[in-house]
Amino acid sequence: DDMRAAERFLDVLEAAGIDTFFGLPGSTEAPLLEAIRGRDLRYVLALHEGVAVSMADGYGRVSGRLGVVGLHTSVGTLNGLSQMMNALRDSSPLIVTAGHKDRAVLSEEGFCALPGLLAAARAVTKWAHQSLSADAVAGDLAHALRVATAPPPGPAYLAVPEDLLGDETSTGAETAAAIVSAPPVTSVP
Repeated sequence: DDMRAAERFLDVLEAAGIDTFFGLPGSTEAPLLEAIRGRDLRYVLALHEGVAVSMADGYGRVSGRLGVVGLHTSVGTLNGLSQMMNALRDSSPLIVTAGHKDRAVLSEEGFCALPGLLAAARAVTKWAHQSLSADAVAGDLAHALRVATAPPPGPAYLAVPEDLLGDETSTGAETAAAIVSAPPVTSVP
C-alpha cells in the first residue's frame, strides 16, 4: 500500500515503541502533523526549539525511552544546537528531526534555506543526514534510531524536505518494523 512518507515516518516511531514526540513546528512539518492525528502518539508542543530539544532529552533520560524531537528547518535546528551538544557530551540518545525546505528552494538564499545545515548538525551529533527521496525517509529515520542508541549513545539528526513528507512511498510498515529491529549499528559512517 502506498502511503505518504510522513505516515511511514510515524510508523517507524511506533515500531520502535516511541509514544511521545516533542517539537516546535513550522509550515514544513505540516504533512507530519497532519499524519499524527488519530494515532496514539502524543505530541508535546514547546515554545522554543532549545526547550523542545531539552524536553525530549529529559523525557528520554527519565523514562528510559528514546527522546524524539521535531524542529523547523534551519532556524529551529540552529536554535537547538546547544542542547544537542549537551546530549552528545552526556551520551544521551536522542533523535532530532527537522522538516527542511522544499528541495526546489534548498540551494537558494531564501527564507529559512540554509545549504550548510547538515554541517552545523554534524558538529554536535553522532550522525546527520538529509533524506533524498520519499522511499528513503523510513529507512533514514530507522537508521537514526539505531545510531542514537548504539554505544556510545548520543543524538542523531535527520532533515526531511517538506515535499518528501507529502510524497507517496511504497516503503511499507513491515519494512519500517524490520529496519527498527535490525541489529544495532556498531560503527557510524
